[in-house]
Formats: sequence, C-alpha cells, structure tokens
Amino acid sequence: MQGVGATLFPTMLVSDVMEKWPQTIQVFVRLRMACPGCPIARFHTLAEVAAEYQMDPAELLKELQASLDRPDCENPAGSDARREHSVITLRKNKEGAKEGA
Repeated sequence: MQGVGATLFPTMLVSDVMEKWPQTIQVFVRLRMACPGCPIARFHTLAEVAAEYQMDPAELLKELQASLDRPDCENPAGSDARREHSVITLRKNKEGAKEGA
C-alpha cells in the first residue's frame, strides 16, 4: 500500500507530496486548494500552503496523513465507479455541445 507508514512534515514541498503520494491530491481538492496544477506548488511547503489558505498546518497534515493511512488508497486515481461517472459526464457534455452547435 502506497503511503502507509509514511510521515508527512510541514517542511515538505507540496509537489513532492503529490508526486510521491497521489492520493493526497484528493485532499487538496476537497479542501478547495488550488495546489494540484499550480505552477508554484514545487516551491511551497505544506506549512506555507496552510498559511496561505488560513488553515492550521497541523490540521492540513492530519488530513493529508489520513489519506496515506487509508486502505482504500491503493488506487490513487479513485474507484472504477468514479472513473465511469467521469466518462459518462464527458460523453453527455460532448453530446450537448454538438446539439447546441
């Protein structure tokens, strides 16, 4: 299992965390943080990002750490059901665009 037994620190770079443990990306998204896809994520530490979003750094670390320790994180891309939902949504959007054209 990827991440179980790992420990996160406030001095870790956001991009390193997301690269090494992709399941943490869903935490940033859930917390409405723009870190995934942010060009400066490779320069910001977890502590800096918490401060930027006016969040307690210990709380951010707790949330991220929980994502590492969950057994359902073996598949960081998410469940098959979520992927299927995404495919269906993309198809509907594409079909709607054709009809409106």
